[in-house]
Amino acid sequence: MCFRRDDLVVAEKLFRNAPVKCVVEWTAMVMGYMKSKKVDLAEKIFDGMPERNLETRQVRLVTFNSLTSMRP
Repeated sequence: MCFRRDDLVVAEKLFRNAPVKCVVEWTAMVMGYMKSKKVDLAEKIFDGMPERNLETRQVRLVTFNSLTSMRP
């Protein structure tokens, strides 16, 4: 999937204004930032994800660790 700057701007607005966010929205934003090489913003979104339980947190950490290996 390719992210253009305009796509990310629209996604940021939608994400920010969403009354309820599920794991799909959180993951899409993290992936979009990572693919756009905005690792600092991806980390900020990732760290802001609400924790549901330890298992969910572990899955997110594994996912994020694999994404950060994509750093330029």
